[in-house]
Amino acid sequence: MKMMSGDELATALGLYELRYESLLTLVRVAVLGFSGVFMWLIVGGRSAHPRCMAILNPILLTIASFVIFLIVPGIGKYLMPIALNVAFLIIFSVSTLIVVRSWAGE
Repeated sequence: MKMMSGDELATALGLYELRYESLLTLVRVAVLGFSGVFMWLIVGGRSAHPRCMAILNPILLTIASFVIFLIVPGIGKYLMPIALNVAFLIIFSVSTLIVVRSWAGE
């Protein structure tokens, strides 16, 4: 197997970063769109979620991660790379809790 030269490696890494950033941008735009739909359904009362759940949309939670980074960089440096994952963990955990409580109340 032939070793890549420094220029070839730099080119390969550049292509990887371009594709990674393009995909990440697409994911961010999709999350923004789904966050809007999520909030619209909840605020409009067309969801089983209470209206206060609208504040737990992925965009606001991601912004909260940025704020945490600015206020407490020691914690924020661990949150920032996975901010969207943390947002989804919070949303799905609270949503699951709501469903479980509604089942228990029936």
